Order: sequence, then C-alpha cells, then structure tokens
Amino acid sequence: MTTHHIRLAFDLIGDLFPDGTSKEVASYLNRKGPLPFALLVRDLKIPAVNIARSLATLAIHDIVECNGGARTDSKRILYAFNLKRTLYILHYSKCIHCARQLYGFDGELIIEELLLNGKQRMSTLLVEVYERLIKAGKDPQIHSLQSIKESFKSLVSAQFLQRITINETKSNVSEVVEDSLTNLVQIPELTQDGWKYLISNQQDQSNEPSTKRFKSTKPIFGDEKIFWKVNFQRFFAYLRDQELIQAFTNRIDQNAGEIVRTILRLAEVKQNPERTIPISFIDIAKTIATTGLQMNEDLLQKYMNIIMGDVNNCLIKVGDHGRGTYIIEDMAMINAKEAQQYVYSMFIDGMLTLEELSKANDFNPTRTFYFFRVNLYIGVLSLLDHSYKTMSNLMQRHQFEKERHRKLIDKRDKVDAIIHSLREQNAEEEQIKEVEDILSPMEKAQIQKLDAAFRKIDLAQLQLTETILLLEMYLSISNSTAPVQKKTGGKALADKLLETISQR
Repeated sequence: MTTHHIRLAFDLIGDLFPDGTSKEVASYLNRKGPLPFALLVRDLKIPAVNIARSLATLAIHDIVECNGGARTDSKRILYAFNLKRTLYILHYSKCIHCARQLYGFDGELIIEELLLNGKQRMSTLLVEVYERLIKAGKDPQIHSLQSIKESFKSLVSAQFLQRITINETKSNVSEVVEDSLTNLVQIPELTQDGWKYLISNQQDQSNEPSTKRFKSTKPIFGDEKIFWKVNFQRFFAYLRDQELIQAFTNRIDQNAGEIVRTILRLAEVKQNPERTIPISFIDIAKTIATTGLQMNEDLLQKYMNIIMGDVNNCLIKVGDHGRGTYIIEDMAMINAKEAQQYVYSMFIDGMLTLEELSKANDFNPTRTFYFFRVNLYIGVLSLLDHSYKTMSNLMQRHQFEKERHRKLIDKRDKVDAIIHSLREQNAEEEQIKEVEDILSPMEKAQIQKLDAAFRKIDLAQLQLTETILLLEMYLSISNSTAPVQKKTGGKALADKLLETISQR
C-alpha cells in the first residue's frame, strides 16, 4: 500500500465519520500497528469515552479489527486498522445501485441500512427499513414487512448478504464468527411472538409518527446472536460480470454479450470467483433458446468461435466432449499494453521492464540488445496508485470548493427551504418569486457554475470508482507476480565483486 492508498482511506473515513475522533484513531493505529485500548487513551490525549465510541463504530464496520489472541481478555484486546476494508467505502454507491436494479426499493434500503450500520439483526433491519419506507410515503400495503422479508431472503440466497454469529466467551468478550458455506443462506426463523409483534405494529401504528412506533416492550425475536453484513466480494463479482458483458457487447455485438450473460448466469453463484464452472455447449444452447434470442446452433457455434478467438482469451475450451465445454476466465479482462510509442515514458513510469542481453561480458552498449517487456501486473499497480491519488485529489477538491463557497451554499439552502415550505402551504407565485429574488443574478450564476463543477467531480469519481474496481479485481485474481529486476552491466559486476570480497 502506498501513501496515496492511505491518504484516500483517511479521506473516506473523515467523510463517512465526520466526528474527527474516528479518523484520528484510525490514523494512529495505522502508524503504530495493533495497540490496546489503554495505550490509545494514553497517547491520543482524547477522552476515553470518545475513543471507545469511535472504536465501536469502526469495529462494527470492520475498519478496525479486534484481536485477542489465545487468551481472550478485555484488557488484552489489540485493535488493528484494516486499510483494505476502508477502501471498500468507495464502492458503497455501486452496491446500493446494484441492489436497486436487482431487488427494487426494498433491496436498496436493506443494503443502505447495512452499509450505514455495519452489522444488524434481521428483526432490527426489517423494522428500520419499514420505518424508512413509511417516511418516504410508500404504500404500506405494497411495501409490507412480509415483502421486505422476501427481499431480504432473495439477497441472502444470492449471497449478497453474509451471516455472522456472535459467541459469548467466559471473559464477557464477544467473538464474531463467520458462518460456514452451509449456513450462509439459512435465515433464522423469528419467534411467533416476535413476528406477531412486528405485524401488529405495522397494521395498527402505520399512520402514527415514527417516534411512537416499536417503542413498547419488545419480545424475544430469536435472532439475538445472528447478525448480517454486506458481502462485498459477491457484489464485486456481479459488477465484474456486468463489465465482461458490456465489454463483449462493445467489442463484437449484442448477441455476443447475451451469450456471455447466459454463460455467467448458468454459474451465477460459484465457489471459485475467478472462473465459472465448466458449461457444455448443449446447456448454453438450451438456455439461449429460453431467453427468446433467435439463434440456431450453427450461428451460436460461430459466435462461440469468435469469442474464443478474442485476444484476451476470456473464453477457452477445456474439453471436447459434447461439442466442447467452455469456461470463463477473468484473468485477462484488461487489455495488454503494446510497447509501440512512448517507450521511454512508460519505462520511467514502471509500465515496461528492461532486459539486457549482451554478446560479450563487458556489456558494451554497441554489442548489447535491449528488450522491453510489458508486465501487466506492474502496470496495473502503477495505474491503481495513480487512480487512488486522483480520487483523493477529487475528494479534497470537492471539500475545498464546498468550504470556499460555504456562505453562498448555506444561503441557497435557506432559500430553497423557504420556497419548499411556501409551496406546501399553497402560497402565491408572487410571494415565491420574491423569495427567489433574495439571490442576486450574480449569485445565481455563481451557484450554477458551482453545481456544474460538483457534477463534473461526481461523474469523475463514479468513472474512477469503476476503474479502481477493475484494477483491484485483476490484482486479486492474477497469478502473476512482480518481476525481480536483474542487475546487469558494470553495476552488477561491482556488486558481485563486493559479495566475493565479503565472503572471503
């Protein structure tokens, strides 16, 4: 991890947790490594209550990890900063949008609540999502607790949510245990009293203010030790599949994209996220026929050959039984860079590696061949580092412009609030026009420029997030490693001579 990764992580923490203490605690843990609570209180000079509150918030989001070792004791717990998990905050909006597309408004609110709160019980999650739906003015008959529960089950069955069990130890320290694959899709059954309590509150109190709902004595729901969190790896796999489909659609045509979509759908939930399970040609043809795509077997075979002949080798044949078996490989998702132009600049940036082959032992430049090679792993690392740096700069630029025009933004917000209140009261247009004239023409023009700048920054962040996700996926599934640069020429000869002298 480079300094750009770390700086972006702290910018994300400061944006998500604006209290200031969380960012300071995370920064100190990143510098010093795992530390107990007592040392944090002593070194940071912050009230212990604020540090404990920040640690609890960061821990429930998995940004801070709690490690107690073999002898678990509340005084021996070490808190460590998880930089990789912090960078997942970049993809929150993508996960929410993905849930909205797949499971509607209910699924979107479920994912949003889990991202805001880290981990939650199913019973608590159903209540909070239902209350948000009522506040948004949704029909309680359509968006009922039962429909929210069905959306929750769909998210769990597709493994977009991950089940976690809390075990109590003898030292009164809770231990978080991620359930095995067999228990991932098992939803706890709520007790009859608990479910009747939720249904009765939904039917009798749906028209009451939200502060009065669910305030009576709550029964035992039966899921007190079972929590749920967002499975980011599943979301990343889905987003990767969508990028693959879009890539083949742009590269070949719409039919090729639908064929790739069919192959990915046949192995949607797979044990190995790096590649799909082997799929026969007959299964692909049968599924294509059910989708309504007008394509016979001969045309399908031609498309399969075209996709297999692609330079990226995303689709390969692994068998020849039943007219061939196909498998999707995601290792070559990013195009290899060709060293045709700007060789020197790419070599300076680390995109190219140099190998020297001399005809003699003196490595004379006139008798030495220089081979430039493209190492995609190093190139992706360099691009990812630049992407993190750019994302951090965009966030800081957005914050700078916001603070720079704070008075104007506050004035605009007050005017908008007054106009919204007048329209709710059915005020006359002349009165609304007078309120709008509070902002001068120069201020309105400045606000338009500021909004346009913010839209450009938001669009750049969205596009950059997609790029970062692709680069991170490549690094996570790539089997290549960064090459060790060989020392050649006079410097290598001098180093070898020094090693010989030291051995003597």
